[in-house]
Amino acid sequence: HGIPEHCKIIFATAYDQYAIDAFRIQAQDYLLKPIDEKALFKVLDKLRKIPENELKIDYHFLADLVAKRLQPKSNVFLIRFNNQLIDINSNDIAFFYISDRTVLLCTFDNRKLPKDESLDQLELQLDPTIFFRANRKCIINHKAIKKIKSYSSSKLLLEMAPVFPEDDVIISKEKSPVFKNWLKDRKS
Repeated sequence: HGIPEHCKIIFATAYDQYAIDAFRIQAQDYLLKPIDEKALFKVLDKLRKIPENELKIDYHFLADLVAKRLQPKSNVFLIRFNNQLIDINSNDIAFFYISDRTVLLCTFDNRKLPKDESLDQLELQLDPTIFFRANRKCIINHKAIKKIKSYSSSKLLLEMAPVFPEDDVIISKEKSPVFKNWLKDRKS
C-alpha cells in the first residue's frame, strides 16, 4: 500500500562506482556482480541481526539518485585549450588518463587534451555502457581496446589503440570479473 518506513537495502550491481551512493542512502551492504554465494549469505545473516527500528531510509534522496542515474549522459565535452574552446564528442574519446597529476583525454586520432575534472567526476558523466574505469589512472572506451591478454594472478592486460601513453592498462584481479561482465553486456 505505502512505502514501508523501515526496510533493508542491499545494492547489487556490476559497477563499483555505485558503492558510494549505496552508503549515502544508508544501504546495509553492497554486493558486486558476479555475486559470490558465500558473500550473499553473509550479508543476509548480517541483515537478520539488524533491528528494524535502526533502519531509516531517505526516500527523497533515493528518488533523486535514481532520477540522476536515468538522465542521459553527456555526449559532448568542452575543452579549454590554447585560449579556445574545443568541443569533443564522447564517441571520439579513446580514453581519459592521469599524467603528472593532470587529467587528459586522448581521442581516437591521438590528440591529447587537458580536462579540468577528476576521473571520479568524469566517470559519473560518462555513459557506463561505453566507458569503463579500468583502474585509478584511466577510464577507457570499449572501442579503444585492441587486445585483452591474461596477466599474472588473474589480472588482464589491455592493448589500446591508440597506444596508451603511460604504463600498461591493467585490470586488477578484483575488477576482472566486473570488466568481463561489462564486455559481455556490451556484446548482448
